[in-house]
Amino acid sequence: MTTRDSDFRAATGEVTSRSRRAGTTSGLPADAGGDRPRARRARGRRLALMLLLGGLALVASPVIATAAAPASTAPRAAAGPGTLGAAMGIVKAHGYTPIDTSGFDADRTLSVIIGMLSGSADGHPQQAFFFNSGRYVGTDTSVASASVAWVWSTDDTVALQYQLYRADDPMCCPTAGAATVRFRWAAGTISALDPVPSPDWETPASRR
Repeated sequence: MTTRDSDFRAATGEVTSRSRRAGTTSGLPADAGGDRPRARRARGRRLALMLLLGGLALVASPVIATAAAPASTAPRAAAGPGTLGAAMGIVKAHGYTPIDTSGFDADRTLSVIIGMLSGSADGHPQQAFFFNSGRYVGTDTSVASASVAWVWSTDDTVALQYQLYRADDPMCCPTAGAATVRFRWAAGTISALDPVPSPDWETPASRR
């Protein structure tokens, strides 16, 4: 080995030894490898903090619920004058419950609703309520009957049928037949075209 080779090796060893002492590897600082895990840990901590703050914000934010629209509670409009509802209200106001509205027609000169005394346990007594073009104008008689029914109508005439009782008949079972009476609207008043049976219980054929 020549003196030149010995000097070269010695110089190379010295450089290598210095490099190791300086802690360089491939031109990077010795602590570069240690900085990478530290940087990753720092990024992890930042990410965890962001997720935590985001979760807290979500929990703290108010919940907006869409409530279903409540059902309408607006009261129904009252029945207007001349309607069936208004006519039934008049019957009720007189203490009777409408039991037959078939004969009512606000477009007719004369029409009728049959009512039963409200609270009656046996269906008696009953009375007919007359209407002129839907406007209340009175009843068939001043004293109610045990049983009265609407039979037929024309524009200005209403026919009613009364069950007739003998003196000893029970209320459930009249045996004296029935009488049909026509009522007509004329000159602003109601007139009976046929005899109206008596309400007197002692008569041979009473409407009671």
